[in-house]
Amino acid sequence: MITVEKPKQFMKLTNQVPDPVLYMMLIKEEFEEFWDSDPDDPEHELKEMCDLIYVVLGYAASKGYDIDWAFDLVHRNNLNRCITNGDVHRDADGKILKNPKAKPIDLKECLP
Repeated sequence: MITVEKPKQFMKLTNQVPDPVLYMMLIKEEFEEFWDSDPDDPEHELKEMCDLIYVVLGYAASKGYDIDWAFDLVHRNNLNRCITNGDVHRDADGKILKNPKAKPIDLKECLP
């Protein structure tokens, strides 16, 4: 399971100070590595994707965000927002459009 506890364990083991600025730089670096990965090399692509997720979780840990709970809330919100009268509406590119009547998500409880 993907969880913020794994980067927290790494920080503790390495005595790494949870620095949001460091993690923002790492997110940019890992995103570029993921972006540049070869889709014909799925093992490398998957490794870069995991690195990106790992540093995003590290950023959340450094900020004290409850990303696990927030992700669950966002997931539930996405499921509720994309369905209108039992139909899924898409734009011309295939992106699922949000239900305009859906309530906005409240993540205040996930903040420190």
